[in-house]
Amino acid sequence: MGVVKPTPDPAAPPADWHRIIEAKRGPCRACTTPSNNGHDFGRVTFHRLVKPEDGGGDEADNIVPLHELCRSNVTERRGLAVANLLASLTDAEYSYCVEHGGEDYFERAYGLVYAR
Repeated sequence: MGVVKPTPDPAAPPADWHRIIEAKRGPCRACTTPSNNGHDFGRVTFHRLVKPEDGGGDEADNIVPLHELCRSNVTERRGLAVANLLASLTDAEYSYCVEHGGEDYFERAYGLVYAR
């Protein structure tokens, strides 16, 4: 696995980011070849499922690992990357998204209707 270097967020204390990163370290949640984590698709970064402007914070249930390329594909709402990401959500991550973003958040933010 490649070296994971967080991009600190001024809203989250460094100790919180280190705890989240340890809990959420790879593999990429959108990549169809997770065995290449941190190599073929660039380094792993951390993505907020619910954006701060939509009520999301820097809690572990709102953070997922994505390769830089996969993160770009998710933010550009490219179907396969988004579908893979949403299918990978844990129950806690899914609940966080619904609680903080609303039941229609996946459609509004990612362009896909998704529910459990």
